[in-house]
Amino acid sequence: MRSYPLSVLMMLIAGGSYGVTATLIDLSYRGGFPQSTLMPAMYGCAVLITVVIYLVRRKREPLPSRRDLWLLAGTGAASAVASFSYFYALRLMPASVMIVLLFQFTWMVMLIDAIISRKVPSPSQWLGMAVIVAGTFLSVGRLGPHGTQGTSGAHGLHMTVVGIGVGLLAAICYAIALVLPQHVQNNSSPALRTATSTIVSAAVITVAFPHYGATLHSIVHGLWLWALVIALVGQVIPTLLMLIAIPVIGGRLAGVLGAIELPVTVLVAFLVLGEHVSALSWLGVALILVGIVASEGVGVGRYLRERRRGRRTARPHSGGQNHGELNHSELNGCSQGGRSHGERSQGGQQPDTATDVAE
Repeated sequence: MRSYPLSVLMMLIAGGSYGVTATLIDLSYRGGFPQSTLMPAMYGCAVLITVVIYLVRRKREPLPSRRDLWLLAGTGAASAVASFSYFYALRLMPASVMIVLLFQFTWMVMLIDAIISRKVPSPSQWLGMAVIVAGTFLSVGRLGPHGTQGTSGAHGLHMTVVGIGVGLLAAICYAIALVLPQHVQNNSSPALRTATSTIVSAAVITVAFPHYGATLHSIVHGLWLWALVIALVGQVIPTLLMLIAIPVIGGRLAGVLGAIELPVTVLVAFLVLGEHVSALSWLGVALILVGIVASEGVGVGRYLRERRRGRRTARPHSGGQNHGELNHSELNGCSQGGRSHGERSQGGQQPDTATDVAE
C-alpha cells in the first residue's frame, strides 16, 4: 500500500498536468491543428504509450477482476465524454464561463461520495468547497477567448442553454471519473489499469471525431509531435497517477486536490503565453489554494501526527513487521472519503500489536 502523503502528491501532480495541458493545446491550435484532428491523434498516442509501458514493465501481477475492468472502462469513458463535452461547449459560450461550469466537479465529487459512503462532509470541507468555487469565479475573469459572437435573441438563448447543459455534463463526467477509481483494487499493475482506461477513452473519442483522413494527413505534417507531447502530459501521466492515488486517498479528496488545475493553468498561461492576468484572477488562484488546505489540510495533518505517534509507540519493539505503519482505516476519518483502507493487502498476515496500540 502506497503512503497517504505520497498519494496526495501524486494527485496534485496529476491535476497540475491537466493545467499544463491547456496551454499545450492552445499552442497546437496556433500551429494550425484543429481540435477535430488533435483529439483523436492525442488519444491514439496515449494508447500507444501506455501499451508500450505495460509491455516493457510487465511483471507477474494479478490481472484486474471483471468488476475492476468495468470500473476502469467507466473511468475512461467518463473522462472522454468530459473532454468532448468541454470542447463542444466552448463553441457555444465563452471559455471563462465554461471553466466555471467544469469546476463544479469539486462539489459534485463530494456529493457523489457522500451518497455512496453515507458520510456527511465536515464543516471544514464545505467551507473549503465554497472557497474553491469563489476562487474559480475570480480566476477565470480574464482567461481565454470570450465566446461566440452574434448569438442574440432566441437562437442565442438556445445556444446558451445547450452550452450550460453540456458544460455541466462535462463536470458530472469528470466527477464520475474521479470517484470510480477509488473502488478499484490497487493490487494489479498500474500500467495495465492505465492502458485499459486509456483504450476505452480513445474508442469514445474516435467515435466522436470521425475525421480519420484529416487526422492522418495532419499527423504526417507535424501533428504527431504535438499529439505525443499532449498525450504524455495530458493523458498518460495524470491517468497513471490518479489510478494509483485515488484508491488510497478516495474520490472526495481527489476532487479537492484536482482543483489545483486552474491555478496551474493561470500560471502557465501567464509565463508561456504571456496572457494578462488581473489582480482578481491572482486573488482567485490564492483562494483556490486556501480552499484546498481548508478542506483537507486538517485531515492530512492529523494523519501525519497519528503516524508519528504510531512510530513512537512501536519503537521499543525491534523486530518483525513495520510497526510504524498506521492502519489505513484512520484515513477515512481524515479525508472522510474513499473506501476503508484498513484492509490488509497480504493474506494470512498477523496483526501488528504495536500498531494496534498506536491506533
